[in-house]
Amino acid sequence: MLPVIDQAGISEIVDELNQRGIAPERIGGVPQGWKLNNAIKTTERKLAGGALKHGGSRLMAFAVGNAKAEARGNAVTITKQVAGSAKIDPLMALFDAVVAMGLNPDTGRSVYEERGLLVI
Repeated sequence: MLPVIDQAGISEIVDELNQRGIAPERIGGVPQGWKLNNAIKTTERKLAGGALKHGGSRLMAFAVGNAKAEARGNAVTITKQVAGSAKIDPLMALFDAVVAMGLNPDTGRSVYEERGLLVI
């Protein structure tokens, strides 16, 4: 699977990955802003359909509680509902993961399976 990273300000990250043997053409960018609309909608549908479930984490509940969905044109964006220190990073990481999984990564064994762990 390609490393998937934020498209904004990534030159230092690309340089570091390149030094570690990962060629720049193997690095995929995660869209930001309105371009995350597909991931937001996909997450919403998967939650409603039961294919994706909230794990009950207080951290994710906190992040979702700080998030606000805003319609902008035909797109939906997620912003911080309150200013200051409120964070939505775990929620944004979920959307990034939805983008990464949408790239249909190689379905080889995971590091968890290799260590004898069951992940559900």
